[in-house]
Amino acid sequence: CCIRCSWERAYIICRSRRASLMLKEAGGSFRRVYCRNILYVESANRKVLLHLENGETIESYAKLDELEQQLPGRLFFRCHQSYIISLYFVEKMDTGKFIVQSAEIPVSRKYQRAAREMYYDYMFEKM
Repeated sequence: CCIRCSWERAYIICRSRRASLMLKEAGGSFRRVYCRNILYVESANRKVLLHLENGETIESYAKLDELEQQLPGRLFFRCHQSYIISLYFVEKMDTGKFIVQSAEIPVSRKYQRAAREMYYDYMFEKM
């Protein structure tokens, strides 16, 4: 059972990492973004900023709530009113923040318990 469960978890994570989004960029063009490349998503000044693994930032007029619905729930977590993180890229979790490639992503009090549970569940699934 344990080996089968591990394979099922790995498959779910792998399938989640292959998922993609179609975004309308701030300039008006459409772009496909693979979820596996997203470090975190930030909402600022009525824009959504997708911070990617390669250092690129994509601006879109999409709403954070809409993006949250499109992202794979086992890989991404809403940790703040203005942030969604990819658990895959979290290097460290401190009280009130996640560290993702040296960026400090705040975790609001509202999401503290759920953030800890999601992060630990994800880490144990990866092992």
